[in-house]
Amino acid sequence: MTRIHELLGERGCAVSYNSLRRFIQRRGWRRRPVTMRLQESAPGEVAELDFGRLGLVPDPESGRRRTVWALIVVLRYSRHCFVWPTTSQKLDAVLEGLEAAWAFFEGVPRYLVLDNFPAAVAGADRLHPRLTRGFLEYAQQRGLIADPTRPRQPRDKPRVERSVPYVRECFFRGARFRDLGEMRHAARRWCLEVAGQRIHGTTRRRPLEVFEQEERLALAAWDGEPYERIDWRTAKVHPDHHVACQYSLYSVSAALCPPGQKVEVRLGAKLVHINQRGQLIKIHPRQGRGGRSTDPNDYPAELSAYTTRAPDQAQRRAAALGPAVAVFAERLFEGPVP
Repeated sequence: MTRIHELLGERGCAVSYNSLRRFIQRRGWRRRPVTMRLQESAPGEVAELDFGRLGLVPDPESGRRRTVWALIVVLRYSRHCFVWPTTSQKLDAVLEGLEAAWAFFEGVPRYLVLDNFPAAVAGADRLHPRLTRGFLEYAQQRGLIADPTRPRQPRDKPRVERSVPYVRECFFRGARFRDLGEMRHAARRWCLEVAGQRIHGTTRRRPLEVFEQEERLALAAWDGEPYERIDWRTAKVHPDHHVACQYSLYSVSAALCPPGQKVEVRLGAKLVHINQRGQLIKIHPRQGRGGRSTDPNDYPAELSAYTTRAPDQAQRRAAALGPAVAVFAERLFEGPVP
């Protein structure tokens, strides 16, 4: 109805929004189910998060068009919104959008109501939802409480649910974008100049004005420090006492974790932490694709001499077997290439 009201105004039909709504209701063109209005939250307390499919946008790298989703964050008190176009709903893409949202609002809310998408929620439940490790660590570091909705209950986050068709109709439909970067720049400007300046149908106030006057200072402080994205993986220890993760190899102690057992790998930007049943057993520097980080002490004692191929250690072991073997080992390692 908001879009119909705008189109009527463009065609010179001066009619109020309430008159248009009553006209449509009397004609029976739109019937709403009975709903219960949520209690209004305090300024800066709650934000709602949801994804909405927008359409196809050209991708200069592949030369094809890709499906773009809108990550939408709406502050429940002021109704001020942030839109972040993205081509993925994986954890890295979600955290990138949330970081951009907190920078846009210059603060972090206390609660974040979100849908049960796989990157954030590992187990959906009405009373005891279980977050993924990566999203839980992010929420703890940013100091916000993630509150997933009940399964198949979109009315638990009504503000952002109503924003999805609004963004699709008033921002994306009919517009043209060269790439994703231009689309993100246009979305930020649209949130400030269009969505933030409209008269909201419920509050009858401009969301940006309410945000600036009453909600901005109520948000938790935003430090602006970039978040180090953490990725958790499960890997099996191979017979060579290494685990493979993201096309790289990392050694684990044979005494603590023999081959065949599963471990949890925490991949950071610089370090890799390997855990077994919640206990940290090894730390390695992060390697690139095809890289390998090996600690010789992780091998069993009877194999360490062969894996390290140390001449001094081989000579000491040979001397322990007798003088003749010691002489043989000494002569064997005399040459440039033993």
